[in-house]
Amino acid sequence: MSRCPTCSFENAGTSTRCQQCGAVLVNPYQSTHEAVVPARPGGGDDAVATVIPYRNASALIAYYLGLFSCFPVLGFPLAIVALWLGIRGLQAVRVNPHAHGTVHAWIGLVCGSIGFLINLLIISAIGLAMVASAAK
Repeated sequence: MSRCPTCSFENAGTSTRCQQCGAVLVNPYQSTHEAVVPARPGGGDDAVATVIPYRNASALIAYYLGLFSCFPVLGFPLAIVALWLGIRGLQAVRVNPHAHGTVHAWIGLVCGSIGFLINLLIISAIGLAMVASAAK
């Protein structure tokens, strides 16, 4: 069941419009798989959501994966995922500004990019070393 934000009517979970007033219940541009938790009315937790953007899981995960992507070799796949989730986190903030997480998404993108480049250099150096030792 989904409650209409306009008239508080209880609608079926799959409804995209309110059956009573016709208000849009689901943003047609937002992915159905997006992990954004709507703000609770009167929740008063905006300070917490600003520091820890729990309403924007993509940005939060991108942040941590971006930081861990600086580990040699292991960080290469983490960097790729951090870049992808960072972009999704920024898109989620654009769709729902109350989700917060812009800074976390950008940190995930920047650290993921740095981690990607560092790991690409390390993997390239290892590959060249293996080719050079095999040529001897």
